Amino acid sequence: VLFRSRAIAARQEGASLRANAVATNLRARQALDADRASLAKATTAHATAVATHATTVIALEAARTHRDATFHAWTAGLAGRLANTLVEGEACPVCGSDHHPTHAKPGADVASVTDETLDAADRALTGASDGERRAAEAVAARQAEVDNLNDKVATAVEALGDEDRKSTRL
Repeated sequence: VLFRSRAIAARQEGASLRANAVATNLRARQALDADRASLAKATTAHATAVATHATTVIALEAARTHRDATFHAWTAGLAGRLANTLVEGEACPVCGSDHHPTHAKPGADVASVTDETLDAADRALTGASDGERRAAEAVAARQAEVDNLNDKVATAVEALGDEDRKSTRL
């Protein structure tokens, strides 16, 4: 009877250990499934961040081109704007002469490029540059998240065995 009681207790302990192992395995597989779902979402977020960054790079290039064109137009109009301020008998702020026989004329295409217009182009370029930098940082953050989840999934798959290896990395 004592032997039989011990045998039953041993079988119950073995069954309990197997049940615990199955429950642990089930929890690990559920965690793996959740990590795979998180990885899929993170991969989508990364792709979105990459697309957003590409858009900000295009916007930055457009802002840079606009600022350069505005600056060139502004500098082309400087001589004409300066000539408009010259007064015969007063020193030129550039060369110091007080005699101004021939004044430069501002071009028709540059007359509207004011200091304020140039400042606005500078602000737009700064904003576009800041936007591109933030978008690049978002891409890096999303990539780090994807890398972390890929490692987590790979570790879980390794721990669970060969049957899950076929879908380790996205």
